[in-house]
Amino acid sequence: MKKIVLALLTFSVFLYWDLLIRIKYIFSRKSIEPWVDRQFHRICNLLFSFTAMYTNVHIHFERPMELELPETFMLIANHQSIQDIPLLIWSFPDHDLRFSAKDSLFSWVPMVSIMLRIQQHGRINRRGSAAETMKTLERVAQKAGQGYCPVVFPEGTRSRDGHIGTFHLGAVRKMLSVNPLPVVTAAIEGGWRVGNIEGLVRNMSDFNYHVKLLEKFDAPTSKQEIQKIVEQAAESIKEQVYSWQKTDRENPKIEKGRHIKPY
Repeated sequence: MKKIVLALLTFSVFLYWDLLIRIKYIFSRKSIEPWVDRQFHRICNLLFSFTAMYTNVHIHFERPMELELPETFMLIANHQSIQDIPLLIWSFPDHDLRFSAKDSLFSWVPMVSIMLRIQQHGRINRRGSAAETMKTLERVAQKAGQGYCPVVFPEGTRSRDGHIGTFHLGAVRKMLSVNPLPVVTAAIEGGWRVGNIEGLVRNMSDFNYHVKLLEKFDAPTSKQEIQKIVEQAAESIKEQVYSWQKTDRENPKIEKGRHIKPY
C-alpha cells in the first residue's frame, strides 16, 4: 500500500510541475532556465522525502570535511540507475549540474522532458554517429562557462547489478579539451536495485542508497593527466562501492527509511 501511495504522490508531483513549468515558459522564456534550476533542487528533495517516508530506504550523502568544492567543476561518477540523476542534484544544492541523457527522455516524460530541454542537457542519440555524440558533449562542456557543472558517467551505461564497469576516457577527454575544469569524483551505490520498472515495484524498500564525494583534482593540462585522473577515479569508486555492498550484505536489516540532507 505504501508503494502505491508513493507512486501516486510522485506521479502527482511530475504532472503538477510539468504544467507549472510550461505555463512559466510561456510568460518568462528568458529567465526560465535559472528558475527551473532552483525548482529542480526543491523537487528532488521533496521526492526523496516521500521515498524515505513511505519506504524503508536510507538515502545517505557523505562529503569529507576537508574537500572544498570549486564554483564549477566536472563530476565523474559511476552509474547504476536513472534515479542517480535526481540523487546527484539533491547532493549538490549549491551547484547546477548538467548531464548527457538518451534522447527518449526528452519527449513524453512528464516534467522530466521539459526540464531536460529547458536546462539544455546533452541529448544523446544512441543510434547516432560518434561525431554527433562528441558535438553534444562539447555543448554540455561549454555550459560550464555559464557556471554549470558537467557530469560524466565514464562507464557509458548503467550497471544492472552494482558491478563497476570499465571507465572510458573519450567523454572526459573531449569535455576537458573544450573547457578545462577541476574534477570531482563521487561513488554511488544502491540505484541498481531500482534501475527499471520491475526493480521499482519489487525492490523499492529495505536498502541503502549512497552517494559520497571522494576526491578533487586540479584541472588537468595534458592527456596523460586526464588518463591518470580517470584511472584513479575508477579505483577509488570501485573500492568505495564494493565496501558499501559488503557492509549492506552483512547488515541487511533497515528499521526506518530516512534521507540525510547534504546541507
